[in-house]
Amino acid sequence: MESLLERLDQDLVDVVIGRLASGFSGDQYLHEPLCDDLPLFVARQGHPLTQRQVSLEDLLGFPWVLPEQPNIIRQQLEFAVRDMGLRFGADIMSSQASPLTFRLASNSDTIVLASQCTAKELDALYRLQPVICKLPLHLGPIAAVTRSDKSLSKAAATFLKQLKHAAKVNQLIPD
Repeated sequence: MESLLERLDQDLVDVVIGRLASGFSGDQYLHEPLCDDLPLFVARQGHPLTQRQVSLEDLLGFPWVLPEQPNIIRQQLEFAVRDMGLRFGADIMSSQASPLTFRLASNSDTIVLASQCTAKELDALYRLQPVICKLPLHLGPIAAVTRSDKSLSKAAATFLKQLKHAAKVNQLIPD
């Protein structure tokens, strides 16, 4: 997200979709919430972590796929593990969510951090199930971020309008 905001500042993109970290708020950006989607881990059908409610500590014995740093969600997870006095017992891989990542998880004990709004699709496409675990995350909504000092182009304004409509139709944002 941070690198995308830098591109927004440089006029290389018109709209950024994501979560603002606390240091990136303020007067320079307009922030339009799209949904309160929460991250969750997914794992293959039959994975030991999908059979019951689990704790963050239970997740540590399995390989994780997380977004690469800098990433606010990854930072919060790593801090939570450290603050609990625990250590990662398995590998952590850095990757963006992709079909290859989801195929890896569907054929191994690897767990992948995904978005709650994609859980049904991940189940249908890759037979990945949500891991029921309350993650210690403090996150704002997914939002469309634009610059406050610059008007949107017609194409960007149309995109943003259609994006907000799609989020509303899919009940991601309230009326």
